Amino acid sequence: MHKHKLWFSILQRKEYELKEPFFLDVSNDLWAKKLQALKPVFLHEFNQFLQHNKLQPYFKNDMVSTGGKWETVSLKVWGISLQHNQSFFPSLTNWLNEFQNVLSISFNVLAPQSTILPHYGDTNGIYRVHFGLEIPEGLPNCGIKVGTITKPWTENEFVAFNDSYTHSVWNNTDLPRLIMVIDILKTEYLNQKKFICAMVITGLWLQKVAMYLPFLYKLPLIVQKSLVYLFFIPVYIFSLFKVS
Repeated sequence: MHKHKLWFSILQRKEYELKEPFFLDVSNDLWAKKLQALKPVFLHEFNQFLQHNKLQPYFKNDMVSTGGKWETVSLKVWGISLQHNQSFFPSLTNWLNEFQNVLSISFNVLAPQSTILPHYGDTNGIYRVHFGLEIPEGLPNCGIKVGTITKPWTENEFVAFNDSYTHSVWNNTDLPRLIMVIDILKTEYLNQKKFICAMVITGLWLQKVAMYLPFLYKLPLIVQKSLVYLFFIPVYIFSLFKVS
């Protein structure tokens, strides 16, 4: 039985309202301990990747402060493996194959003097984890705020939070901040993995379309929801074969 009803921002269009903790402790989870042990290996793989490839800007550039810069490279996105990128990260790929509740994983660089503006995530079906890799400073110049609580990152440690609540991130230092971002499917939703991934992918795709067709946001909410379900059907069929 599910603890809470599934929530998706693409359908509700407002912040998650049920009372759950903003942050949680994942340090004793097996996946976390194995990832910590792999850090020297996958950081080497990351540096090797950068010799042949460039990081990509986050797809919604309006989430970053004016003049700010937020870049990523993903190995897995909502259950879909990005095999080209994974080919540069054999150790991380082996780790990913061991833990099927990891829905997404990426390296995430926030440039100096950059802020990720307040926003909320896609679903309450996951918790988001930041793994500190290269952290220039602690608070108050570099940190994350979820709800009413502010925390710093620490190198080789995890900050896990419920990103269905409003949160923001900032790096007001002169050095870049490098973290790994990991989405972990909550145990109570394991049997709805493909459904959750398909709904979020549908929402992300429609957000991308709306960047070029902003009138979509002005449509009545019932019409917007109808569009979501219309596009969800083929995405869900696709996810039956591609989400792992």
